[in-house]
Amino acid sequence: MATLSSAPGTGRLSVFSPLLLFLSLLPVLGACSRYAADPGPGPGTDGPVASDADGDVADAGGAASDAVDFVDGSARVEFDADAVADADAHADPYEDAYEDAGPFEDADVGDGGGDFGADGSADGSVDGSADAEFDAGFITGDTSTFGEVETDRPNPGSLRSFFFAPSRMPNRPRPLVVALHGCTLSAEDYYEGAGWRDVAEREKFWVLYPGQSRWNNANLCFNWFSVFDSTRGEGEVGSIFEMVEWARDTHPIDGARIIVTGLSAGAFMAVAMAATYPDVFAGAVIHAGGPYRCASNFLEGLTCMAGRNASPSDWLRVLTEDNGFLEPPGFVWPRLLVWHGLNDDVVVPMEATELVEQWTAAHGVDAVADAVQQIGRTTIRRAYHDATGRSVVVTYLTETMGHAVQIAPGRGCGLETSRYFADVGVCAAQESSDFFELAR
Repeated sequence: MATLSSAPGTGRLSVFSPLLLFLSLLPVLGACSRYAADPGPGPGTDGPVASDADGDVADAGGAASDAVDFVDGSARVEFDADAVADADAHADPYEDAYEDAGPFEDADVGDGGGDFGADGSADGSVDGSADAEFDAGFITGDTSTFGEVETDRPNPGSLRSFFFAPSRMPNRPRPLVVALHGCTLSAEDYYEGAGWRDVAEREKFWVLYPGQSRWNNANLCFNWFSVFDSTRGEGEVGSIFEMVEWARDTHPIDGARIIVTGLSAGAFMAVAMAATYPDVFAGAVIHAGGPYRCASNFLEGLTCMAGRNASPSDWLRVLTEDNGFLEPPGFVWPRLLVWHGLNDDVVVPMEATELVEQWTAAHGVDAVADAVQQIGRTTIRRAYHDATGRSVVVTYLTETMGHAVQIAPGRGCGLETSRYFADVGVCAAQESSDFFELAR
């Protein structure tokens, strides 16, 4: 595995005492992750606003993890029932660090919720109709559906899967968005709050919502800092890829327009998906994330989120050497949209800069913006172009926002302002859909 050397002089860590820093960063890592006790790499490893032509827009205690039996480093099997019960009986010792973090915990998922069968149908029905009448030319009924998916595909990361099917979907290939929640949130919370449900219903594309379990991470963080879970074909990235394959097998998906997005731990995991499966994803939308392989274990994750600096060439090296993907000649990397609040004290804004440096290097362009504009009240957009003038990396930095996704409930984007969803007059989901032309 390639190693990454941090450049000195960031000065970020000296501001906080180690204890305060640790507590402040728990929501993105998971205090009781299965990796928290062992800072090694984890199981199965030896080391740890007009558009232009290119689409631009002008977590309970850790006892359960001790009962996990990793058979061959690639699968997680049954849990000890007594350990699970004991974990549920104890309060999370770090719960004060993310009080009220799950604003939609008791919310109704709405819009015709229900389970999907292994064939992709709603409520197990063969045609996905859930007893609805279908008009000619549509493959879903008059009511959208959202529910947990049961498939027979491999699940090396032991994740859950939820799927949103908009109403009256046309009978032709449509885009797919894979949306990854942040720590202390669930797939249902992200479905309710982030705005992708609303945009997908209007523009008719599918949305897949992978979900973390408390057995993997007590704070429901995706384990982005684990080598096992961020290597192609393994762990959680392997599970998410298999979910995408299930969607492609059971729904008409436009394979050229598959996008991955996420917030915080979900953002770091979305970067990992774009890095490890660049042949699957056309782009990624990153909210409060950072570079691929910014960390290779739990403790390095703390350093990364507080500000880890490296050169563009070093970031490119770990991206291309560690991702498990062999680039064919002429390969074009996924495009990235990088959203970040400038008041973010969980994942510092510096990591947005480091992410830009990694992915502009991947595209062979410099990290100097070619176009700058203001959108909304307080968001500045910077675009980085390739030799053809096509935007390959774009940042959206919001001055008045912390650790959250930009939503606009008054414009039909997201449910309401809360800790992780901020009404700043810009709908990130809509802007991102416009950029990747998902409505087309």
